[in-house]
Amino acid sequence: EKVATEHPGYVVGAFGDDQALNAYFWSSGCPTGQLVDANTVYINTTDPKCTRAAEMVDSLIAKGSLPKINPFDPAFVKIVTDGKLLMIPAASWYGEYIFGGKKDSMYYQTAEGQLGVAPPPKWAADPKALTGGQGGAAWTASKHTQNPQLAAKFIVWVTTDNGYQGTAPTYPAYTPAADVWAKTLAANKVYAEDPFPVLKQSAALLDPSWGNVRYDRAESFTRIVMAALADGKTVASTLKAYGDDLTSLAQAQGYTVVNTPKK
Repeated sequence: EKVATEHPGYVVGAFGDDQALNAYFWSSGCPTGQLVDANTVYINTTDPKCTRAAEMVDSLIAKGSLPKINPFDPAFVKIVTDGKLLMIPAASWYGEYIFGGKKDSMYYQTAEGQLGVAPPPKWAADPKALTGGQGGAAWTASKHTQNPQLAAKFIVWVTTDNGYQGTAPTYPAYTPAADVWAKTLAANKVYAEDPFPVLKQSAALLDPSWGNVRYDRAESFTRIVMAALADGKTVASTLKAYGDDLTSLAQAQGYTVVNTPKK
């Protein structure tokens, strides 16, 4: 809000695609699919952990410091290259893959120490900061494979091999590979200082309450929330409809939906 008032034109994020769900609502602990057990989920988009995120982004959108633009949209790229991006909550791979400091980078074509990294902010009511995930997923093998042992062997290799993971564009979940990946970061001069200690600290703060569910909450978010936002409505005004849609999707996938969280 201070940025909007004192430095109009500068932005502190982006709210234009389904990744906004992860960046702002997952990191707030909003229960869009909290697994109680394998076939039971807790969904409650009117929970204060949802409404506080919605109210925050609505305020920043209204004031102008949070544009309703996809961070990969050419309009947002121009904001960055014009030097108007102050900060953005985003995944580790934004640094290597999007900001980059390389000729094929979306944002910065040169390095020059332009990028800093900070720990995620904490909601005042919460005991600690949490983060959401943006991209990345569990590796799985198809039940139709005729080579389950080979598929399992590949999954182990692709998630743990230091040579492969150590040069990937994103933070490896496998800790030994992450320590190798730190050297990849150290060679990238786009950073003003070594970002690895902060990323390592932040990686441990991923909110585990968002279960790996069988319905697509991101598609629902795009169809319900982002469509309404494009139509001039607030994010807060869409939360009930979003929750109702999630409930229907979950039930269609065989879940029992409850209104109390897991103990």
